[in-house]
Amino acid sequence: MEISISGQAAAFGGAVVLGMAAGLLYDLFRILRVRAARRFFSDGLDLLFWVAVTVALFSYALLAGNGQLRIFMILGLSIGAFLYFILFSSFMLRLGYKVADFLVVLLHFLSIPIVTAWNFSKKTLEKFKNVFHYFTKWYRIKHTLCSVMKNRRRLDKDRRQRRCG
Repeated sequence: MEISISGQAAAFGGAVVLGMAAGLLYDLFRILRVRAARRFFSDGLDLLFWVAVTVALFSYALLAGNGQLRIFMILGLSIGAFLYFILFSSFMLRLGYKVADFLVVLLHFLSIPIVTAWNFSKKTLEKFKNVFHYFTKWYRIKHTLCSVMKNRRRLDKDRRQRRCG
């Protein structure tokens, strides 16, 4: 099944747009990778990026190329990514880093009440623990003193009975 020249041009233009979208996705993942510098996170983002680009490319090939991945589609994807990195990448990275920094500051301010409540509850629970610990010691001392006093009374009573009896 043949695709007309205008259909090929439209498929090429769509591949260029897909390449630019892949470049944007790469920059978004790069911002996440830099701001959350964890090795396993970086590897996971790389894998997610390549899976997303592969699925998008083959889905596009199914839609635009009637199920055939054509060389001009791969060329259009490459040209679109190249154009994105030349024209828009530096601006998008600066903007993305500023947005990420703003979100970190916003998250910090939003977490202040939660952290404060958590610290307060930890201190309160520690005080309750100490109070109840004191009560258990007090109960033990009082219980021990009571049993000693009962034993002493019983011994005194036994001594009196021996003297009298």
